[in-house]
Order: sequence, then C-alpha cells, then structure tokens
Amino acid sequence: MYLTSPQPMTGGPRCTTPMLTRTRDLAAVVLRQTRLDLAGRNVLEISCGTGSNTQWLVEQSQSVLALDFSREMLRHAQARVRSSRVHFVQHDVHSAWPLAEAS
Repeated sequence: MYLTSPQPMTGGPRCTTPMLTRTRDLAAVVLRQTRLDLAGRNVLEISCGTGSNTQWLVEQSQSVLALDFSREMLRHAQARVRSSRVHFVQHDVHSAWPLAEAS
C-alpha cells in the first residue's frame, strides 16, 4: 500500500524504495493536515530533499531556510521551488547550525 499526498510530488529524483516513498508521502499528508500557524514566521526545514514540502511551507510562512546534506537534492529543490522567500543551504546536522544565536 502506498500513501499519496494531496498534491502530487513530481520533479526530482524518483524514490523507488517503497518504505521511503511511504514515509515521504505520509510526511506530506501530515504536514498539510496539521493546523500549523506559520503566517509571518520563519521556518527551518530540516532535510528538505527535493523540495516536495518546501513550496507548501513557503506559501504558508514568511520565509523558509531549507537544509539538506545532499548537494544533488538541493539542486532538485532549487529547480522545483523558485521563491525569494526560501534559502537553500547544504548542511550536515551534526555541524553547528547555520542560524543566529538567539533563533
């Protein structure tokens, strides 16, 4: 059984592992169904991947800092999401966070 998101996820590399596909799709469904009040807020998206949720986050918030370890995934995300309100950064979460001290 595969879960599907309310908005089809197209563009970028295809995920062929059923468990990863289900997890990615479930994350999109939960994100969109959770009533998050993001208006006027700055959002940190950890592991943005190909940007499948980034566009939705940009539409809901003031800005998005989208992090991913993979340069290739970020390349796909940047091609998918074109907004001046999103900033993509290659980052290893084991390193110091690329945020202001009081964030």
